Amino acid sequence: MNHGLPFPTRVSTFFTFTTELADVDETTVDHPYHPAVVLVVDLGEDFDRGEQLAFIHVIAPPEVVGNLRHHLRAGVAVKIKGRVEDSQGAPVHVASSLELAAAPTSH
Repeated sequence: MNHGLPFPTRVSTFFTFTTELADVDETTVDHPYHPAVVLVVDLGEDFDRGEQLAFIHVIAPPEVVGNLRHHLRAGVAVKIKGRVEDSQGAPVHVASSLELAAAPTSH
């Protein structure tokens, strides 16, 4: 019995990743979240089966990236928090916060 309350049509899913970036890219002008940075997160391997699990693309809007843009590259450890949104019928990971998991080193 739903007591006259509507059923939810959308369920929010939140995520947190603490990992090294596999790659960093930019959205294209035709992307619905443009302009934004695309953080490619490697979820690792299933060591029992020796399989690559997946890469997740996380959209990081400019206000989330802030001054960290020049630190973001493959191999940099980050902590990303956000939510999964529906965009054109497909799930999209969108960051709401981003921080370096280790202090950046100077070269």
